[in-house]
Amino acid sequence: MSLACHTKNCPGKRRRFQVVCDDCFRRLPRAIILGLRAAKDERRRADFARLCREAGAFVAGKPCAAPSVTPRTAYANTARLLGEEL
Repeated sequence: MSLACHTKNCPGKRRRFQVVCDDCFRRLPRAIILGLRAAKDERRRADFARLCREAGAFVAGKPCAAPSVTPRTAYANTARLLGEEL
């Protein structure tokens, strides 16, 4: 069962026992994640909403990393490994 991520403006899906999706879990600092978990468990709705907004602002300022290898470089690396000349 997939649910929406609690991070504001995140299209990701999370599992029932998670607070945020896997992408947000990797990108967010542990203080925000642990705060979200504690606020949700203790039913502190105002703190939970504030932390969701903080998480959204943090993720918005840190876009996903670009792939380190372009398709052209990957093709050239494969050809080099196979001993083929381009």
